Amino acid sequence: MILKVGPYTLTQQIETAEGLLEFTEEEYLTAEYNGFRRNLEDERFFNGANIKFASAPWNSTMIGSTNGQIYKISLQCNTRNKMLAKIALQTTVSFVNTQIGKYNEHPLFSSKYIWDTNEGNIILYKKRMLQWFSINIFFTSSLIRNQVLKIRNNS
Repeated sequence: MILKVGPYTLTQQIETAEGLLEFTEEEYLTAEYNGFRRNLEDERFFNGANIKFASAPWNSTMIGSTNGQIYKISLQCNTRNKMLAKIALQTTVSFVNTQIGKYNEHPLFSSKYIWDTNEGNIILYKKRMLQWFSINIFFTSSLIRNQVLKIRNNS
C-alpha cells in the first residue's frame, strides 16, 4: 500500500500535517451535495497543498481525518486536454502497479482502477464533465474499517 503521498501520510496525526486548511461551512455543504457526507467519528475535511504524484501534477488535494488521524488522501487533476488526462491516468496506473502490484479490479471499458490491500485501498478513475477531464485518486486507510462496518450494520 502507498501510505505517503507528498507531505501527507495515512494515519498521520492531523495536527502534524502541514499546509492544511479545514473546509469552510460552504465547502462542507458542497461536499455533501456531491455525495461526500461526513459519516465517521469526528470526521473533518481539509484542503491540502498541491503536489506531484507519479510524475503528474495534481491541482487539488483533499485530506479526510477521523479521530485526529488522516484516513483519506484525495488528489484531482482537471484539464481540458484529453491527451494530458490520458497520459496522467496511464502514468499513475503504471506507477501504482509498480509500487504495490497490479490492480485488483478494472471494470471492462471503464477508466476506473481499484487496488485493495490489508492497509487500505486506492481508487483511481477518469471522468469527463462537459469539456473538462478529471483524474481522481483516493488513498484510504484501513483504520476506518471498524467504523464503516458499524455504519453498515446500523443501516
